[in-house]
Parts: sequence; C-alpha cells; structure tokens
Amino acid sequence: MNTAKSIATMTIEELRERCAQLEQQVAELTAKLNWFMEQFRLSKKRQFGSSSERTCTPQEQLLLFNEAEAEARPEKSEPDLETITYQRRKTRTRREMNLEDLPVEVVEHRLPEEERVCQSSRRSLT
Repeated sequence: MNTAKSIATMTIEELRERCAQLEQQVAELTAKLNWFMEQFRLSKKRQFGSSSERTCTPQEQLLLFNEAEAEARPEKSEPDLETITYQRRKTRTRREMNLEDLPVEVVEHRLPEEERVCQSSRRSLT
C-alpha cells in the first residue's frame, strides 16, 4: 500500500524515472537469468552428454572377436599337453579325526502295528 500512495503523489518525471529504473532492473535480471540457464544447460550436458570415449564402429568390434585368428601363427607348433597320472588322497577333517575313536551304539525302535499307519491314509474321501 505504501507504494500505491507514493506513486499517486509522484510527478510524471519521477514516474518516468522510476519506470526507466525498473526497465533497467528487468533487463539486468533477464540477462542474469539467461546466463544461469546457459550454465545449467552446460552442466547438464557435461554430466549427461556423450563422453569423449566413443564406442567403436561395428567393423572394429568384429575385429575384436577375430583377434585370435588374426594373431595365430600356423607355422608355430602347438605345445604338448601334460596329463596328470596321480590323484591326491582326500585328507580327513578334524571332526572325522575326533569322532573316529568314539564308540557307536545302534538303537532300534519298533512301533506297534496301529501306529505304523499314517494319519492321512485313515481319512475317508467323502
């Protein structure tokens, strides 16, 4: 409200001066906004844009898979393969060594004939 009262009491020259100041301020703020938008765009391009490490063309990629064939020397003989003729025995674990000397006790339990039948087989299908 204070601005409205002061505008009402201003003369035409003061109003023109005020208008010129506001237009200059708008121009400065627009220039700053454009600069910040450009900086933001450049930072996003730097962050998410294409990098300097370009991928190879498809022909170069195919050469990668043919590298073994391209580097092969047919005049050189292949080395002889060695065969392993022995097998190592599996070592016993510490637990097997500790349980080896313990006595073994076998306990057998016999169920009566009635208890040998499963509960699911006693049900009737109705």
